[in-house]
Amino acid sequence: MHRILLIDDDEHLAAPLATYLQRFDFVLVAALRPSAGLALLGAAALDPAQAFEAVILDVMLPEMDGFALCRQIRQQGGAYSDVPVLMLTARGELSDRVVGLELGADDYLAKPFEPRELAARLQSLLRRARPALLAATTAPASARQRQRQRQRQRQRQRQRQRQSAGARRHPATAAGRSADRPAAPRRAAPGPAGGPDRHRV
Repeated sequence: MHRILLIDDDEHLAAPLATYLQRFDFVLVAALRPSAGLALLGAAALDPAQAFEAVILDVMLPEMDGFALCRQIRQQGGAYSDVPVLMLTARGELSDRVVGLELGADDYLAKPFEPRELAARLQSLLRRARPALLAATTAPASARQRQRQRQRQRQRQRQRQRQSAGARRHPATAAGRSADRPAAPRRAAPGPAGGPDRHRV
């Protein structure tokens, strides 16, 4: 199940939308105010099991508008600063869409909208976000792997240096050491049976 955070002051929107999005394996968590939404994001950042995979953000909100909230999410840093954001607005002006995208929103949907289109846009956001998430999770492992490779290279280099130093201190090889040994005296060839050779008269 994919956890989605909805920040919208329309208290009648969350319940039917959550029921519909369950068909697409989405769990919708709603916040009516930006402060409540930021608190949920902050708590989820401390518990990976409760992390949100996307945020649906209304433009017209109390406390601050959706543009300011989107900017704060992006500039906050931390675990949820890169969460995909889909903005909702009752106004469909091009300027609103451009401003939202420039502030860091990933997609835009004008109200009133079809729930099926919202589900399709959320699925597209998650597909685009998945490679980045995978890279982020595998980067530390890749860094550790490169570190281990460098350590093995340094160990092999030190081993070669020790072998080279040992060869300089003891230049004689096994063959050289055997060549330095004094030759064993040759045994005299035995004469004919019956004693040493005698000259005939």
